[in-house]
Amino acid sequence: MQQPDLNFLYVLQALADERSVSRAADRLGLTQPAVSHALGKSRVLFQDDLFVRAGSVMAPTPVGERLIEGVTHALAVIQQEIWSAKSFDATTTTRTFSVCLSDMGVIVLLPRLLAALRERAPLASLRPIQLPSLELASALQDGAIDLAIGYLGKLGDNLHQQPLFHRSLVGIVKGGTKRKKVSMTLEEFIARKHVVAGTLALTNQLLEKELRRLGARLNVGVDVPYLLAVPSLVATSISLLRYRTNSPTCSRG
Repeated sequence: MQQPDLNFLYVLQALADERSVSRAADRLGLTQPAVSHALGKSRVLFQDDLFVRAGSVMAPTPVGERLIEGVTHALAVIQQEIWSAKSFDATTTTRTFSVCLSDMGVIVLLPRLLAALRERAPLASLRPIQLPSLELASALQDGAIDLAIGYLGKLGDNLHQQPLFHRSLVGIVKGGTKRKKVSMTLEEFIARKHVVAGTLALTNQLLEKELRRLGARLNVGVDVPYLLAVPSLVATSISLLRYRTNSPTCSRG
């Protein structure tokens, strides 16, 4: 069954109030033939005249009277629940926004996010959380989180993603008292034992894929769930850590 055009609700309300096709048309900003056409379609739909000529006005039939009661109630609900709903106002919202960040993101980006929130949404609050990368897309779509920042890969066509900035993939090695850059060949790189941070699962996968393309394999010495634990482990070992992605992105639902 074809669904009726719900604009007929406004036509019936105008006819009920004005008791005239021409006055109802003026009220609705329509032509008189347009209102007559809408009334004709409603008559076919409900198998009743709905409004009939009574002297100089259009009077509702018994079926029309019942419809008018329903129309009045339906439009009152629409006005109260939909049209009167307030649009989002950052200056007055008290909403808590959930943002998925890595532990490095908490250190680097969270202070900036909080500063922006204080300036633009002073009554709102922010809740940083961590989720496995495989759960991000569904959490964003379901509204469990509002925003995810990091190197996330493609999360799907139903989510908006955009690059925030580009960073090089870098590593750290145990060093001495002087700061210096370390150069090494691929053979030297894969010969070292590496500290792997579980929070960078996607980055780890991308690096391992590139190494497989080159016919090499990462030599993992220890796999830890916390990125912030890595520097101290590297400082007391001869391991190398990869800890930043090439193109962090921002995603939301």
